Amino acid sequence: MKIKKHHNLSLLKWFIGLFLLIFNITSSSADELTLQAFDANYSLHIAGLHVGYSTLSLSQSGNLWRWQTSSEPRGVYSLLTNKKPYSETRFLLDNSRHLIQNLLISDEGDNNLYETAHFNWQKNQAKVLRKKVTSTASLSGDVYDYQSINWLVANMMKTEKTEIEVSFYMKGAIVKSVVKQIDDKNIEMAGQKISAWVYELTTANSSSKLIYYFNPAKPLLPLKIEKIKPGKKTAILLLKSATWH
Repeated sequence: MKIKKHHNLSLLKWFIGLFLLIFNITSSSADELTLQAFDANYSLHIAGLHVGYSTLSLSQSGNLWRWQTSSEPRGVYSLLTNKKPYSETRFLLDNSRHLIQNLLISDEGDNNLYETAHFNWQKNQAKVLRKKVTSTASLSGDVYDYQSINWLVANMMKTEKTEIEVSFYMKGAIVKSVVKQIDDKNIEMAGQKISAWVYELTTANSSSKLIYYFNPAKPLLPLKIEKIKPGKKTAILLLKSATWH
C-alpha cells in the first residue's frame, strides 16, 4: 500500500511538473511579439491638403531588423520644397528587448541634415554625428526612436500596459518620453470602419506630440499618425496600402 501511495504521489508530481512546463512554454510564446516584414504607403496631409507621400517598411537581414521611412512632396507642394527626408533604424531582438544598433537620418534636398548614431550596448553608450559635430550619449536602458515606437506600442498591447516612460533618441540626445493609450475609436480607412487603439507620444524638451492609431490585429503598422505642435498646422499620415511578407 505504501509503495502504491508513493507511486501515485510521484506520478502526481510528474503531472504537475509537466503542466507547469507546458504552461511556461505557452505563456512565453503568447507574450512574445512576432515580427513580420512589410512595406506600407502613406499619404501626407497638412491643413487638409494632400502635400506628399511617405513609406514605412520593416525588413530582416540575418539577425538584424531594419525600419525605414522616406517622404517626398507632391503636386504644387513639390515646387515649394525639394526635401526628401529618409531615416532608418537597425536593431536586434535580444530576450524580447529591442536593441537599436544604428540610426541614420538624411535628406536628399538638404546636405546639412545628415545624422548617424551607433549604439554600443556593452559600453552603454552611443556615438552620435549630427550637424557635422560628434558627441557621445550615455545609455541607461532600452532606447526608442520615432520608428521603433511602433514595436513598443505593439508590446504595450500584448502586455496590456496603458502608459510607460522610456528613453528616447531625439536630435542627438537621449531624453525621457511617455507613451500612453488615450482612446479607442473607429476610423475610416478605404471606406471601411476600423476599431483603432490610440496612443500619444510626448517627449521632454519638445512642445509637439504624436498621436498614433493602431489596429490591434496588426499592431506594428500605424493606420494613422498625427503630429500636433502649438502654432503649427497639424500634419497627418494616412495608410493607403500595405504588403506583408
